[in-house]
Amino acid sequence: MGGRQQPAVRPGCWLFILLSSGLLLGIFAGWIPVPTPIAEQGERILGSVPVQEMLGTGPGDAPVRVALDEAERERIRTALFEAINRDRLAAGLPPVTLDDRLMALGDSHCEEMVRGRFASHWSLDGLKPYHRYSLAGGSGHHEQNVAWRRDSRGYADADRALADCLASHGEMMAERPPNDGHRQTILSPKVDRVGIGLAVEGEYLAFTQEFASDAVRFLEPVSRRVEPKGRVRVVVEVPAGQELSMVVLRRERPPRPLTGTQLMARGSYAYEGEDVLHLRPALGPGWKYADGSTGEMARRGQVYTGEFDMPSVRGLYTLLAGVDGEVRAAVTLACPGDLVDGSRYLWP
Repeated sequence: MGGRQQPAVRPGCWLFILLSSGLLLGIFAGWIPVPTPIAEQGERILGSVPVQEMLGTGPGDAPVRVALDEAERERIRTALFEAINRDRLAAGLPPVTLDDRLMALGDSHCEEMVRGRFASHWSLDGLKPYHRYSLAGGSGHHEQNVAWRRDSRGYADADRALADCLASHGEMMAERPPNDGHRQTILSPKVDRVGIGLAVEGEYLAFTQEFASDAVRFLEPVSRRVEPKGRVRVVVEVPAGQELSMVVLRRERPPRPLTGTQLMARGSYAYEGEDVLHLRPALGPGWKYADGSTGEMARRGQVYTGEFDMPSVRGLYTLLAGVDGEVRAAVTLACPGDLVDGSRYLWP
């Protein structure tokens, strides 16, 4: 049988082959630039939902730092503050007031998030919001919302930053039970103050809503740094018409540094650890608790006082004051004090 004849290459095909070869040669040689794909606009995180694309960039890829001026930052904070109070009033709740110390606390965490390219309630040193609040001098109740946005166009435009912050707040308020933790925090009846933390760097924006109240508060201990087996004096003040249920000392392991990946994988937070001590109000003559004791805290008016010896085990210990079956105040003690970098916090 005869062989099959190969088709001839037409002149136009030779021209296409030559042009294609030249284009490929130019790309590989670097003479012809290749367009870089544009990142998706408006990536965001509420709380700490893991989005791995937001983790750290490589050397030389860090975005140009963009800082909003003070007037622009104040405009964003004011808009968020007004949105919070509109939502609270619509729910029949009293408005909250602005608190500069809470704002500073939030600013610090937001700056750490945008520089570290993570979104989380935890900080790089492994501390949760109520740890940081207490170590910065807080002695009452604290709740935190975290919001994160990423826009490849950057946030030099303050109007864009404002719009994205309000959009994040709106998404929080649009949550529905049982997955409505951010909404519940905004509408918490236990808070009366708020600080809006805010940070912008390049294409990253983060803000926090730091809610707090001192309606129930620890008047002592003065220092958050304690030593194992050291004596601690506890003084709790509650509002008129309310009674202290119990003070619980809860232990958590010593904090450890966390990576960006670990931080992004963490979700909501709670008062964790094991209960190591209970302090209850002293009962009147003839009354006893179920275990036969009569209570450990003396009462004078609305102030309860007690003492205890710290355990010998190292860790973060949080005193929780319960009123009407709810935790209404918390104060964290570092035992020993060098477990936490004191230079990062305003130790009372």
